[in-house]
Amino acid sequence: MSFWTSQKLLIAGEAPNSNLIIPFDKSNVKHGAYELSPGIEVKVSGTDKKKLSNSEEIRIPAGQIALVMTKECVQIPSDTIGFISLRSKTKMAGLVNVSGFHVDPGFHGHLIFCVFNASDREIVLTEGHPAFSLWLAEFEKSVDDPRKSPKVSYIDPSNSTYVGSANYNVASLKEEIKKLKDTVGWMKWAAGIIGAAVLAGLWKIYFGEALPAPKTGDATSLLLPLQPSIPQELISWVGHFIHSSLS
Repeated sequence: MSFWTSQKLLIAGEAPNSNLIIPFDKSNVKHGAYELSPGIEVKVSGTDKKKLSNSEEIRIPAGQIALVMTKECVQIPSDTIGFISLRSKTKMAGLVNVSGFHVDPGFHGHLIFCVFNASDREIVLTEGHPAFSLWLAEFEKSVDDPRKSPKVSYIDPSNSTYVGSANYNVASLKEEIKKLKDTVGWMKWAAGIIGAAVLAGLWKIYFGEALPAPKTGDATSLLLPLQPSIPQELISWVGHFIHSSLS
């Protein structure tokens, strides 16, 4: 088995009536590989499959899976096998190819990459901008059973089921925990206000006078231990309100 060189890719891709890669752009031949771009269709978990327009962004949230079709249509010769990968820049951003790493001899159609965002932030691909690499390697002779399935021209609905609903992940769970902590914090703060008001009311009923102000000059210090990062102006206003309204 021998890998195709950049020169062989250029000769085969630019040959008259070549179906190797369509559309073929010689500027995408680099380091013995052809750089492929997202295009045609995409399906991100938690969303519907959609057609892509020119230079449209594909947003893949943290922890989600996407089926990304290539803009280019390829036809692998029967004596050749393809090897596919994400470009290094895309991989280092946290995107992982989970769909496999080869293309069968005889395959014809648009490649469909199944990718997983393993990072803690959204990753953006762009229609028509190279994100994948394809290498070709030649056997000593044609295989006896090249792939003869129909041309792949869309994302099959049966494959969409693998990336149906949105996935729970570390990033989303972290956000949910933060929301829960904020909610509990507000509940504690509200309970502190109610408690302070009740205490002030009982004091006035029992002693016939308003609750003495704290040494700081207002009721703010009663609320400070209970507030979960609440603006200081709001705490001060509530403290003054409680003390003055029951005076």
